[in-house]
This record gives sequence, structure tokens and C-alpha cells, in this order.
Amino acid sequence: MNDNPRNERGLALGITLIITLVILGSLPSFFGFENGPLKEGTGTILTGIYIQFWGILYLLSYYYSHKCFFFRWLIWTCENISTPQGRKMAFFYFLLAFGLGTLAICSGLGLANQNHETEASISLPPGIEQVENLWYKDPAFYIIIFLFAAYSYYKYRKNNKK
Repeated sequence: MNDNPRNERGLALGITLIITLVILGSLPSFFGFENGPLKEGTGTILTGIYIQFWGILYLLSYYYSHKCFFFRWLIWTCENISTPQGRKMAFFYFLLAFGLGTLAICSGLGLANQNHETEASISLPPGIEQVENLWYKDPAFYIIIFLFAAYSYYKYRKNNKK
């Protein structure tokens, strides 16, 4: 971290943000959140809000890293730990966290119902029921695969520029 004289200490803001994260992170356990597939309920909605809050913090850290130590730490993770390294990774983390948080909120509200029968699961010929297990029905799985493919393409393009 650079010791820029315009950097503010921001002790009160940083501690407030950390306490808010601890509270938001522990609330779902009091409202029935369980590990495993996302289910309808308040715990899943609160988990989505917690994940979205992390995304918002990364976005704020991009613009206001001079305001408190916690924002500077988030930008430091973007610049030193992330691959690719750079401040703009804060936008990636914002989009990732906000998207996954929105997915969790939708699941908690019952908008992403995963208990429906698809045509593929209905029309399987007898004797090969295990084929159905190859089709993963969780939308987050496809989002993660898409993000991995986009990241791989980005790395490929970056390494092949001349």
C-alpha cells in the first residue's frame, strides 16, 4: 500500500464495515440457512445480501480507496493477489459477487425453482436412468463455467498479443 498523504485513516468507517460484514455473515445461520443446494427461505436471502455486500464493497474500494484502510486492503488484493492483477479486478469481483448474490436471493424467494421436471428427465429410455445425473440443474454451475471460459479466453488473448 502506498503511503499517499491524501489517504485518510478511516478507522471508524473501516471498523463499521467489518462489523457489518460479521453481522451479515452470521445472520443466515439464525434464520435456517443450511449448507448444500439453495432453498427457499430467509437464510438464503440474507446470504445473497451478504454476498452482494461484498461486491458493493469491491466497487466502492475502486472509487474510494483513499477513504479507509479496509478499502485500501480490498484494492491491494486486486492489485497483488488477483490474476490478472490490477485495480480493475474490483469490477470483476463486484460483478461476480453481485451476480451470485442475486442468484441466491432469487433462490431464497423461490424464483429459481430447481424442482421442476425437464423434458430430458421425462423422456429417458428405460435402463439408462443414470444419464439424468449428468445434467446438473443448478444455474450457478453454468454461470461459473461461463466465467471460467471467459477468463480463459481473456488470458489466451492477452498472451497472444504481439
